[in-house]
Amino acid sequence: MSIQGWYNRVRSRTQHLAVRTVVFITCSFMLSLQAQNVGIGRSNPLSKLHVAGWIRSDSLAGPDSALVIADPLGTLRRFPFSHNPSTVLLGTGVWGPPPGGAGGAGPDWYHPDDHVTITPITLAGTSFPYTVPAGKNLYITNVTNNVGNTTSSLEINGITVMIGYTNRGDQDLLGAFLRPLIAGPGDVVTGKTTTNFNGYLVDKQVTPVTVSISAGSYTVPAGKTLVITSYCSSGPLGNFLRIDGVNVFEGFSLFRGEAARNSHLEQAFFVAAGSVISCNHVSPNIATINGYLR
Repeated sequence: MSIQGWYNRVRSRTQHLAVRTVVFITCSFMLSLQAQNVGIGRSNPLSKLHVAGWIRSDSLAGPDSALVIADPLGTLRRFPFSHNPSTVLLGTGVWGPPPGGAGGAGPDWYHPDDHVTITPITLAGTSFPYTVPAGKNLYITNVTNNVGNTTSSLEINGITVMIGYTNRGDQDLLGAFLRPLIAGPGDVVTGKTTTNFNGYLVDKQVTPVTVSISAGSYTVPAGKTLVITSYCSSGPLGNFLRIDGVNVFEGFSLFRGEAARNSHLEQAFFVAAGSVISCNHVSPNIATINGYLR
């Protein structure tokens, strides 16, 4: 064999041996990493991944500081601050007013959802019907109607929630709209073409309830408290709203914007799970409760 031939043969074997050695070392290293903790800047890592120093992630970068939360899949995400000093992080994972109310004033029973971020809405009666978007609650804070003082002027899912005039200047203060009406995702709001409303949309937290009890009753679901914030009644004196058979309101409410025939709930009613809401109205008198479950 020539010297050149011998050289080429030795070189070929050496290259094969080198490749096998690299593959062996690489595989051994990979198995070692899988079986042990990995440290970055640490020679003795104490966890699967142990980093000495700050961790920087482009996916968490943003215009300012934020909280970092884990989604159900374990992915870390930014959770921006509300930048509103009057809000706190609620147990539902959103920013909202303190549960006890700002400054110890107590909760706002008439606007129970987080209303830090709202979408104002003004709708003319000529645009009815209106369907509340998915994931949202609608708060109707003002209603204007100046036509038809004895017929239904606003309905939620076909249930009358207001009758007659409201926000009409020739009526006294009892003709003003005092308490919001609440509708939930998918609820349909309708009314006269002369009925206009103003309010806002907000992310849903509570479950709105609109129920006619003139021909039946309503039982509060287990584990819930019903807060009745509005009551529409066309029944005169002698017609009662009842909680577990106890009379709690008598006569007209949200009916005809006149001092003699219209009033509102000055305070909300709170009804425990299992309690029954009823009335003694005789058809065609209307009795509707509006509020929410919490």
